[in-house]
Amino acid sequence: MLCEANEINNVPIRLSIERGGATIFAGEATTAMMKRTLSELAEYLTRELDFPHGVFLMTGTGVVPGDNFTLQVEDIVRIQVGETAIKNRVAKAQSHG
Repeated sequence: MLCEANEINNVPIRLSIERGGATIFAGEATTAMMKRTLSELAEYLTRELDFPHGVFLMTGTGVVPGDNFTLQVEDIVRIQVGETAIKNRVAKAQSHG
């Protein structure tokens, strides 16, 4: 489904991190705060490449905890962009050696 440009100019972006049942970080931004518009980014993406089956344009959240923050195993990370949300639990890295 394609959105009109004015529908995506001010979409809320939320990030929260929960540890041990408590929210230890929460931040918010909007697509209006991005340096370039989504239309401009899409134009750059498709300038040299063709995507006949579609493509995802990932921009990041624009919401980042401080430099001293580190995720820990079992933290729960929630990211919501408009009405779309994902939630992931941080897992211990598996050894491949």
